[in-house]
Amino acid sequence: MEIIKINTTIKFNNEVFIMPTLIDEKFNLIIPVFEYSLYLHNIDKSESTIKNFVKAAELLYLYINVSKNNYDNLQKLFESFVQILYSGTIDENLEDPLLLYWFPLSRNVANIYLQSLNSFGDWIVEKYGFDQLNPIKKIINNNDVRKIAALFHYNKNSFLGHLKHPNHDLNNLAARTIMGKPNILTMNTNVIEFPDEKFNQLLLEGVGKSKNVNVKLRDTLILLLLHGAGLRESEALHLWIHDVKIVEENINNNIIDQSKLVAKIKIFHPEEGRAPNGWKSVDGFTTRKHYLREKYNLKPRNTLHGKDRVGFKTRAFRNKGNYFDIYFFPWFYGEMFAEIWKLYLIARANIEDTHPYAFVNFEEGNLGKPYKLSTFNNNYKKYLKRIGLNQSYEEGYCPHAHRHSYAKRLRRYNIDSETIRITMHHSSLLSQEMYTQPTSNEITKILNDLLIE
Repeated sequence: MEIIKINTTIKFNNEVFIMPTLIDEKFNLIIPVFEYSLYLHNIDKSESTIKNFVKAAELLYLYINVSKNNYDNLQKLFESFVQILYSGTIDENLEDPLLLYWFPLSRNVANIYLQSLNSFGDWIVEKYGFDQLNPIKKIINNNDVRKIAALFHYNKNSFLGHLKHPNHDLNNLAARTIMGKPNILTMNTNVIEFPDEKFNQLLLEGVGKSKNVNVKLRDTLILLLLHGAGLRESEALHLWIHDVKIVEENINNNIIDQSKLVAKIKIFHPEEGRAPNGWKSVDGFTTRKHYLREKYNLKPRNTLHGKDRVGFKTRAFRNKGNYFDIYFFPWFYGEMFAEIWKLYLIARANIEDTHPYAFVNFEEGNLGKPYKLSTFNNNYKKYLKRIGLNQSYEEGYCPHAHRHSYAKRLRRYNIDSETIRITMHHSSLLSQEMYTQPTSNEITKILNDLLIE
């Protein structure tokens, strides 16, 4: 039986969305996969989570079709399938008796698929009463307990989902019958930053050579948010006009003591963030999700699909309105933003009020529409080429590398870890370690300087 992955348009509770699912060669829906995908959507799982599940399910159904006669129960078949994920189906003689011709998956990808199918298996047991794909068993062998404990400490972040420890007692540990291989942990000390010394060149000779002055203003503002305040590019595109306030602030340090205009900016959760200006819906709701629906008949950008979608990763908010403040460092980036923002508002004010997003298209045919992430990324590549650079994550020439620059700049000024966590809106101190670790070059310099001394 052939399995085909398709995208389906779903209309459900007055909501329209696109969701991947599976059909057979007769174009019949694989009902359990469809229903579980819909369940994941309804509990607000990410688009990537649903895609990973559907891909894992596609592989599993294909394997069942070619192997179901070789096993007397589903659990043995599933165990064989899991091993195939890690090893592939092609033997050392380049032959494949199953005719699947699968290459081995990386451990990380195989483990993601295994976790997806474990959850799916739990769900179909409850929904349909099917046999469990990968049951949970109690570990009673002391040697097994020691092995599990060692593996837990080695790979605790990804392994938590496979353990149940209600009494925090190793002797009461339970685990899946079929375990994945531990992920290979990479301690990346070479998270590359966009060079500070090239940032002005990027603004002046990259963005600055754009023919449309409004495009110059818009993309300069976004780059200041990325490089000077450490935002992810997706976060910048969720900014609303209402979220920026220009205020006069006293800049007082050992060099200057004067007042400057600076930008005070809040980034709200795109759905649950508080709506502006004390707005309430007719039903008394105060969230941005309801504001967009009632005022503009729109949905938050993180709930859209395709090129219209703008993801949102942050879950750490310090305020009841579900927003976080951004902090420019050094302060002069905030001053630059404030001056350019005033000019940009003149251009933005001429755009028809069909949405509240700050950054819009100025290109013919798309004038006034919310600025797409893909369009920004394409423009960013052009700006790099204008200054003789090609986009490269490994060399730090990409939008996210500006966030790395911000974090490493804070570390070089000996900003404490908790402050860095807050300025980068991480939920845990562990999240920022990859950003703030010294690079290999810095470690080499430290060691060499010790020898010189």
